[in-house]
Amino acid sequence: MKKRCLILLIGLFCFVPTFVYGATGSISIKCDSNILVTGDSTNCIISGSSDEEVTAISVSLNASNIAFVSFTPSSKWVGDDISNGKIDIYTADDISGNFDIGTLKIKVNDGVYNIDDSVELKDVLYYNSSYSSYMPMGEAYFETLKDYDPYEHI
Repeated sequence: MKKRCLILLIGLFCFVPTFVYGATGSISIKCDSNILVTGDSTNCIISGSSDEEVTAISVSLNASNIAFVSFTPSSKWVGDDISNGKIDIYTADDISGNFDIGTLKIKVNDGVYNIDDSVELKDVLYYNSSYSSYMPMGEAYFETLKDYDPYEHI
């Protein structure tokens, strides 16, 4: 009986991880202007960081009264199609630390007044060269946009 208990305990210890490492990172978006009126456009810089090497990034874009006009990746990244509301970029390099992802140009839809909306980055995934992925955590995933109120400045 003692022998069975000893074997069971040894077996349990074999399945207990002694060290678990999780990759950490962040993504943020910052727009040149966050006070906009109908028809206005602005550029938003998307940047990220990772303590692991990143070779691809996938991000879904979300906003209700904003049109996503274009996306220009920074010089290290390839991929600029945002027609489906998603950014999918990749690089031949292994990138880690702080890095620029690219510039997103947005425009307030015509006929939209009293905007109180956000450009949200969601379903964010970083991939490494072995195609493993993780979700970065940390900084802001959204930029809040407001309508210009002329009475506020009187």
